[in-house]
Amino acid sequence: MAGDLPFLERLAQLPAVTAQSTLALLERLPAVTADRRAEIVRAELARLADESPTARRPRALRFRLAHHLAAAGRAPEAVEALEPLRAAGDETADALVWEIARRSGNADLEAAVLEATTDRGPDDPGGLTDLGEAYERAGDLAGSAEAYRRALAVWPSADAALGLFRTGALTGDADMVVEASRALTTVRGFSSIAIARCSRSSARADREAVRPRRPI
Repeated sequence: MAGDLPFLERLAQLPAVTAQSTLALLERLPAVTADRRAEIVRAELARLADESPTARRPRALRFRLAHHLAAAGRAPEAVEALEPLRAAGDETADALVWEIARRSGNADLEAAVLEATTDRGPDDPGGLTDLGEAYERAGDLAGSAEAYRRALAVWPSADAALGLFRTGALTGDADMVVEASRALTTVRGFSSIAIARCSRSSARADREAVRPRRPI
């Protein structure tokens, strides 16, 4: 079957139904790598450059392109392929982009995707909390603190307050820990006992960090 690839690729240059059917076949051949599949779909998209990205055929191709790029380990390019659909408010594209970023293991990409999402919905406490967690994974603790505070300003939730508490503990910022503890008291169903346990855990972590180690 691998020897038929050049022939099939020439068929894919034919117009209309023949090209579409051959393109679909090429994408499914085991001998075709994810990188090659992505380039095949990208070439077909280029042929439809005059059509709106949200038209049925270009939209479907963009989803396929993103899938192949993600499978090839090219997550940033997969996200970029879906940007025209996200800009048009396509919620399915938004969901796929978030899933690609989350699975990529690329914390910076995940944070960038969430930044764009929260820019469009700046009053979404869940999105802001997710953004705070993404910043944490990326090692941007200043960014995570800001995101958690923005989330708490919209709606006090245990997740955002605990995120701020965690960030304060990680940075050794006692004022931030106190701020987070106060925020937790406003969260319905979160007991003062749980808050006290969090505080004791933070204190233990601080002591462990400064305790001199015994020589081996």
